Amino acid sequence: MTRNLFLSLTLLGAIQGPVLAQDEALEQEEALKKVEMPGYMNRFSNLTEAKRQAYGQHKLKAEQFFRQKRTFEALDEIYQAVAIFDEDPCLWNLKGSCHVEFRSFNKAREAFQRALAIDEKNTGILFNLAEMDFVTKEWKACIEKMQTLAKRLEENADGEMDEPTLNLHHLALFKTLLAHLKLGQDAEARELAEANWEDWDDTPFTYYSKAALAYHENDDEAANQWIMSAVRVFGGLNAVANWQDTLIEFGYVKSFYGGEEEEIGNE
Repeated sequence: MTRNLFLSLTLLGAIQGPVLAQDEALEQEEALKKVEMPGYMNRFSNLTEAKRQAYGQHKLKAEQFFRQKRTFEALDEIYQAVAIFDEDPCLWNLKGSCHVEFRSFNKAREAFQRALAIDEKNTGILFNLAEMDFVTKEWKACIEKMQTLAKRLEENADGEMDEPTLNLHHLALFKTLLAHLKLGQDAEARELAEANWEDWDDTPFTYYSKAALAYHENDDEAANQWIMSAVRVFGGLNAVANWQDTLIEFGYVKSFYGGEEEEIGNE
């Protein structure tokens, strides 16, 4: 969900190719003048070529290590990259994600806050920050941030969302629903759910919101049926992993490992 700093710079530079006709080139030049690049991109471009290359290598390795679950090594590369340039929101977001792997939520929140301060319109970072309130049981703050995220996604989509955006939007609504339940706001939770019980096959929202309400009413059998239906409709557990993990984190579904996971590394 986050934007890639170097990809953006590459695309902006590639617009001005010699293959354009003269009129097209002039139009592109005028368009580029109207493009307001974020300040951090301009400051990055002012680094020496050697520093930009070194930064890029550290960032690339950090991303690769993170995908390989080599989180300590990813953090080491991030620290080296930040020593060169500390204004890339994607890198701070990645650092926060690394701390989440260790369930070091205070450190993760600090990193996500730093990322959002640099790129306040980035909905992926906003979701990660709202998720910190969810996992640390800051329910009121979670509702506020998730509602802000949902509204921003609606505004950005201008009435029509692509599949990834719709999934993120519905997941934000689902977490808002669960937070309402924790606060004893059953009516608000049900109202939110019923207002979005429309597109059954677009996202797992309908199935999992019905499951959550069933769990809340101690009807485990009905809840499990809704989950099994979601798994069947969407093609397996991997397809509903974010939704299932949310119920595990919330406490309605037991983790594979059993018991509640403890937050560590926040000293």
